[in-house]
Amino acid sequence: RIGWTLSGFIPDRQGYDGLSPVTHLDGRGWFGMLPEIERPRVMDPSSGAIVTANNRLLPLPAADRIGRVWADGGRAWRIRAELDGRPVMTEWQLLSVQLDETIQRFIPYRDLLIDSLGGLESTLPGRDATLDLVVGWDGRASANDTATPVVEMFRRTLQAEVRAMLLERFAPSADAIEAEEITARSNAASAIRSSTVLAAIEGRDPRILSPDGWRAILEQGARTAVEIHLADPDTPWAERNRSRSPHPLGMAHPLVGDRFDLPAVRQPGHWGAVRVQSRGFGASARFVASPGHLGDAILATPGGQSGRPRSPHYSDLHASWSEGAPEPLAPGPVRSTWTISPVAADSDEADASRP
Repeated sequence: RIGWTLSGFIPDRQGYDGLSPVTHLDGRGWFGMLPEIERPRVMDPSSGAIVTANNRLLPLPAADRIGRVWADGGRAWRIRAELDGRPVMTEWQLLSVQLDETIQRFIPYRDLLIDSLGGLESTLPGRDATLDLVVGWDGRASANDTATPVVEMFRRTLQAEVRAMLLERFAPSADAIEAEEITARSNAASAIRSSTVLAAIEGRDPRILSPDGWRAILEQGARTAVEIHLADPDTPWAERNRSRSPHPLGMAHPLVGDRFDLPAVRQPGHWGAVRVQSRGFGASARFVASPGHLGDAILATPGGQSGRPRSPHYSDLHASWSEGAPEPLAPGPVRSTWTISPVAADSDEADASRP
């Protein structure tokens, strides 16, 4: 059997959704723990697999009791697409799923950008080169890719413009006095997330913006994408996405500097891909194991197994992690042994007891 749940204390909120601070009056507030029978669970789904990438796994009424901040479902969709139709997968096949570089949430914006670039004047410098680049993009933040930053900037521009427009539309007006109106508009404004913005763009509802207004927003985003491509058409994505792992001591004191930092490495992947990777963030572990077959289990972690910077094992796993070529989970031959002995009362004896 398989199952999924949330552990820990879950408050029983009543009268508000927890998205913003409220005065706990008139029946609003925390009323102990959420009843155990309401703790979210997914048990033995008919698909035979449970996939989670911090996205919502519950129906909305049940999920709203817990919260409303869930990750975009694109990463989970990619994982499930890989699993569907493959009842049996080896450890290395499952690892390949973890290394999927496709940015699912960017694909609709790629298609919007292609249409928008086609609407720009053909004489615009860089338009044709940008269009060719985006048309040939497979949606992957691969090591040598140069289209990802172009599509990313197009998406970021549209998200900012449309979100601001929707917030202005649904925010409570200054002269609003009806509590129900204020609550309804506040709820609408709080629901404006990335998926809401994309739905508004794709729907092009004339009640929100005129057809010419929608066209202007999309074309302005396309012009920004062209500028980004012209500014740096050649730097590969892995170089732009080079990981940096500063040590906390160096971040806390300038005299320590970067002497304890892990090596900066070129990295494919993206914060929106199954292979989560950005310059300052990445997968802390890639782990695949099947019960009864631990000899075939694999593990990849950045750095190494030692937290001691002078140890040869401080960063000896870093290269395999960055290359997506993990080490076996099962231990190998013993390489060194440390003996920790209690310090004796007499200093001479203490010196003698040290290995």
